[in-house]
This record gives sequence, structure tokens and C-alpha cells, in this order.
Amino acid sequence: MIFRIPLSHLNCGRSNATNPVWLGIASRVMTVPQEGQPDMPILTLKLSAHAQLRDANALAQDLMALSTRVLHKRSDVTSVVFVHVHASDWWVGGDTSNQVLMQLDIRITHGTNSDEEKATFIAQAFSLLPKHLADDQQLHVTSYISVQELAATDWGYGGMTQQQRRERAHTL
Repeated sequence: MIFRIPLSHLNCGRSNATNPVWLGIASRVMTVPQEGQPDMPILTLKLSAHAQLRDANALAQDLMALSTRVLHKRSDVTSVVFVHVHASDWWVGGDTSNQVLMQLDIRITHGTNSDEEKATFIAQAFSLLPKHLADDQQLHVTSYISVQELAATDWGYGGMTQQQRRERAHTL
């Protein structure tokens, strides 16, 4: 069973923070932003320059859909950026590789997703990426995916932090 609980309803007081029962429950609780609060991610995909994508737009759409489906992010404020890195500028274990190297980073607001949701996103994103490569290309096993949680006070868009957007939503 999955519960959707606004962050403001979680009692994270000191007594609960050390309670093993509470910690067990909290690790299974999925939190989502309160109604009206924008929750956007930014996905940055670094690929070795020799990567041949079947359709870059389709990959961007699939990554956005994955962040919406698994992490419950709003697609209308999701950004996807591809960066190509020359193979001679990317080393794994001290060597360059003929296989495609990839690093996917997604930035989200801290506390908006459970550990299980983040793990699911990482697994599904890793499965998704090879499907978008040309038939003769393989994804290097040492390709990374990171979910980077940023404090709501430390990022935003349109000149407002996520915290400011939350506060503004509460006053409307």
C-alpha cells in the first residue's frame, strides 16, 4: 500500500526521528508536494560523443515520462538536457572505452520522493537508455545515474526558489 502524504503532515519531531518503528514506516511513505506546489526536475544526460541515438527527442520524452510516472514530477516544468563528451575526455578505470558511456543526473527537491521511488527511477532509467542506442552500440556497465536532492531554498526557476513557490501557494 502506498500513502500520499503532504510533507507538512509528516511529524518529524525529535522523538519520531529516533523511533525505529517510525523510521521503518517513514522509509516506506511516499511524499508528494502539496496541491498547487510546482515540483520540477532537471535531467542532464551526459553521453560519450560517439553515442548514436535512434531519436533524441523520443529519449527526452521517455526520460520526462519516467520522471512523471515514477517520481511524480510535473512534465510541463521538466527540463531535459543532453551533453556530449568526446570519448578521449572520459575515462573509466584509467581507460577510454568504445562502448557508450552515460551519466544521468536528475535534480529534485529534497524530501519529495521515497528511497524506493528513487531506486525504481534509477533501475528503469538504466534499462531505458540502451533501447535508444543504435543497434551496434552497447552501454558501458559503468554508467551512472544519480538522483540529486536539493533543498527547496537552494533552487528554482523563473527567479523564485521552490520554497518561495511553496510559501506563495499557501497564501493564495
